[in-house]
Amino acid sequence: MSITYCKHCSKAYEDELKKCPHCNKSNISIIGSFFKVIGLVFLILIVIGIFSTDSTKDNTASPQTSITENKTKEYNIGDTVSVNKLAYAIWDKAWTKTLTTNQFLDHSPDAIYLIIDVTIRNDDKEPRMIPNFKLIDETGAVYDTTPDAIYLDNSIGALETINPNVSKRGYVVFDIQKNINYKLILSGGYMSDKNAYVKLFD
Repeated sequence: MSITYCKHCSKAYEDELKKCPHCNKSNISIIGSFFKVIGLVFLILIVIGIFSTDSTKDNTASPQTSITENKTKEYNIGDTVSVNKLAYAIWDKAWTKTLTTNQFLDHSPDAIYLIIDVTIRNDDKEPRMIPNFKLIDETGAVYDTTPDAIYLDNSIGALETINPNVSKRGYVVFDIQKNINYKLILSGGYMSDKNAYVKLFD
């Protein structure tokens, strides 16, 4: 506890009081309080600026973003394509009306099955979930894989996990119409907005 002097009546009183007990006038400086508020706001803005700068650096630190930022770039069957620490290779494609020789499991497609032979490798340092494969046509329409793929041996299913430095080869299946120029969309992962495109037909 300390003593201060009133700037109005010059009498001493305890500095914890907001008003002088002798003349009942306030000794709080409006200008001082104003500058304290301005200083606090300025400090908050500096802290926000530091964190936003660090966040930007983290988002641009990926060593393989140079390939995937060009979303119009197209690859061909046989090319190796890296997208956000996932590496892909498309080996072949085929049309078929059946996915199994087992008559009890055989299921007819709504249109026709397109089977794509693909290898995916995890170049990250932790396990990664294999993202969904999709097709896109010339009009921008997007196509999902068919759940009938479970009837095909060695098909790559949704939600499978692949460990670091491990490759998995298998089949991706779509139930679609023929005579359309499809491209396969290769994703950088569920939390990534980076994609690459592989031309399946000329």
